[in-house]
Order: sequence, then structure tokens, then C-alpha cells
Amino acid sequence: MLRNEMEKNGMVVLKKEFSDRLAKNAWMTKLDAFIVVNAFWHTLLEFLADGYTVNFYGIGKFELKKMKGMKSSNLDGKTYLIPECSKVKFRPSKALKRKIKEL
Repeated sequence: MLRNEMEKNGMVVLKKEFSDRLAKNAWMTKLDAFIVVNAFWHTLLEFLADGYTVNFYGIGKFELKKMKGMKSSNLDGKTYLIPECSKVKFRPSKALKRKIKEL
């Protein structure tokens, strides 16, 4: 399913919707919640960029993984190089996996 289709069906939560719900649950203003969400992501990315693994007990770990460059080819048989890059990997905790199974 494409992202636009998921958004139309209400299956994707955008940052604004997430921060609005956070504001309601935490008894804070929508602006304060939006600032908190942005600060959370900024801080998470800072730690990852500094080489740390960020672990939230009961939720999971965020890690920055280095991906090696590799050669690939398309259907025409043309070979091209995929450069090395870094990707964020999330590993859910056992508790989160258990909660998801209960849904």
C-alpha cells in the first residue's frame, strides 16, 4: 500500500498528529508537545551521530549502522555502484514485542 493511500485510510500518523495526542495525554499545550517531539528527534540523532546506541528500557534500541558500498545491476544489465552510507536501525525490546503480539 502506498503512503498516500495509507494517509487517506488513516493508517499513517504524522508528527503533528503525534504531538497533538502527546499534548492531550501529557496535559501540555500543543506547541509545547510539538517542541518536545522535535527536541526528542534532534537529541536522538545527536547521540547516534556521536556513535552511541540509544536504549529505551521496555521500548527498544536505536543504532546507527554503517552499510558497505556494493555493486548492483538493473534489469537492463547495467552495473552501478551503491555508495556506502549509514542507516538508523531500531531493535524492539522483548516487552514491546510482547505488547504487539497482544494487539
